[in-house]
Amino acid sequence: MNKTYYIFRHGETFATKKGNGIYWLKIFSAPILEEGKPSLLKLAKYLKNVPSDFNVASPFLRCQQTAELVTSITGKKFDSDARIREYTLELPWRFKRRVLHFMQDMEKSEYQHIVICTHSIVIEMLVQYLLKGKIHLRERIISPLPGVLTIVANKKSEVINFNEV
Repeated sequence: MNKTYYIFRHGETFATKKGNGIYWLKIFSAPILEEGKPSLLKLAKYLKNVPSDFNVASPFLRCQQTAELVTSITGKKFDSDARIREYTLELPWRFKRRVLHFMQDMEKSEYQHIVICTHSIVIEMLVQYLLKGKIHLRERIISPLPGVLTIVANKKSEVINFNEV
């Protein structure tokens, strides 16, 4: 079954603005910044015309806020799934396993068009799995910024940067 995935990172936060992605105690509660919303609004307008069977976001505040913003433009409601949350203090193999289980469930599902809002490292893992069928934690394929949409279908990917549009 051919599926299309629309994967994007949460909106800009204080940590993404600094460029280091370090959240410390705010890992669960960091909000998105107002200045990052214009690119998300452009991304949402694009997604409005995209068919979707399933929309899902990480339960962390920054992803939930991003999903709410996208919903306000598209009408697409997002479920929450802890398997695509940010890497926290856990063993690397457990992190990899939970993301892998998420992807295996998506592959087994009837969904054809899947929209995912998550975190940078999770996006890297999802794209690795979709393009190569495997996840290597140390391998970097992409490092998506907020406001960037990665579309993956048929073992090919396309990136649209709504920061530049």
